[in-house]
Amino acid sequence: MSQNTPPRGQLTREAARQHVLDAIQETVGILYDPRFADILDGGDRDVTFIELEFDSLSAMEFCLQIDDTIGIEVEPADLVLYPSINTLAEHLMAKSAAR
Repeated sequence: MSQNTPPRGQLTREAARQHVLDAIQETVGILYDPRFADILDGGDRDVTFIELEFDSLSAMEFCLQIDDTIGIEVEPADLVLYPSINTLAEHLMAKSAAR
């Protein structure tokens, strides 16, 4: 989590959701080459991980990055159950609220 981000308890639900979406988008951008920049920069948050050409290794790297970035554990199976950036963000918010 960045130093400029207030603690999660101080965020509204929508702000927290947006933070999760932005962290996911940033992490995907870090892991993948520039040809995906148009998809990610265009705000297409319903893009699937398959469309981003995730394989088992990249899925594992992504899960570790998300945990490091926003402090919520993600399992590779979550990318199958919640196959788009938006659906995964919703799942992570529910997981965060349940803590």
